[in-house]
Order: sequence, then C-alpha cells, then structure tokens
Amino acid sequence: MIVGKKQKSPVLESEKYQAEYYIEQEQAEFVKYLGQEEEYEIPAQLDGYPVKSLAAYAFSEHRNLTAVHLPPYLEHIGAHAFYNCRGLQELSLYDRLVDIDDGAFKNCRKLCHMTLSTSPDRKLVIKNILMDSTEGIGVTIYYDSQKESERAELIFPPYLVEYEENTPARICEKQAYGSGERYRHCLYDGQLNFDQYDQLFDFS
Repeated sequence: MIVGKKQKSPVLESEKYQAEYYIEQEQAEFVKYLGQEEEYEIPAQLDGYPVKSLAAYAFSEHRNLTAVHLPPYLEHIGAHAFYNCRGLQELSLYDRLVDIDDGAFKNCRKLCHMTLSTSPDRKLVIKNILMDSTEGIGVTIYYDSQKESERAELIFPPYLVEYEENTPARICEKQAYGSGERYRHCLYDGQLNFDQYDQLFDFS
C-alpha cells in the first residue's frame, strides 16, 4: 500500500484581520499579513482557534509597520517573519512564545522597545530578538500583572560588529565594539542574570 503525503490545509483569508491563515489540528497559523496599517494586533483567535504560529515571512517587507502586538497563545515565529520591517519600533509579546527561528527580526533597525508579559518562573524569550539587532533596545518586563510596581526596565545598548580577515588562517574573525553584546549575553537559557547585568553598569 502506498501512503500519500498528507496535504496541508487550504489557505483561508480574513478580510477583518487582513490576513491569510491555516487551520490545522485545532489551532491557527497566521500565514501572511495583507494590510498596510502602521500598528497591527495579531488576533488571538481565527475561526475560534488560537493563533499559535506565525509563518516564515508573514510580515516581511512591510516597511511602514511601526508597532506589532503578538497574541497571548503564540508559541512559534517562523524564519524572517518580520524581515526588513525597517519602520518597526514597538513589539509586545507574551511568555508562551518559546520558539523564534533565525532572522525573524533581521533588519528591523528601528526596533527600540519591547514589552513582555510573563511570570517569574517562566523562561524569557527575547534573546533571539535582541541578537537580530545591534541597535539599542529597551525592554519592559511585567510579572503577572500590568502594575507599575511589578515590572523590570532593561536597556540593551547598541554595538558595532566588524569582521577582520585573518589571512594566515584563511578565516574572518568577528570583532564587537561597544558593550551591547555583553548585555545580551546576560540572557542564558531563558534566564536573565541580573547580577551580571547590573555589574555592566558599574563604571567605578
């Protein structure tokens, strides 16, 4: 007996949300943004199913987009999902997001602030986003609520990367200038080492 390859569900289109999407295994995948709004909130549900995945290139090249709000059930962002969104400045997200593919926020050169809603026992999901940019980015982390007293305000400074040729070894060596990369490396395995982070501010 020859077993055929399972066919992917047909692409659906929502006029309300200006989007293409799939429904499969009782969850939705946001496939492509069709609109031109400067600020966009990805819906939490499509056809009554939670939006848990954002496809590769879903928002790529939308250069007039300045702010995006990710839905609370989102778990995965595909490769280059926001590639070349050069006007993107603001991003809000939740801690159910656990998987961000390479280059998802590549060339988002104006991204300057993220807001993350999470719990103290959850892993942080922002390192992949931070490593896609050498620009300075501020991060506000809310723990369990939107109370001003239960938040952390973080700054990840800019830095410059150059590649210098090592002719005898026939390789190019990466050189980072500025403190920004060191701040990003305070995030490891989904946890922020606050002591290491704070020590970077010690100029004595």
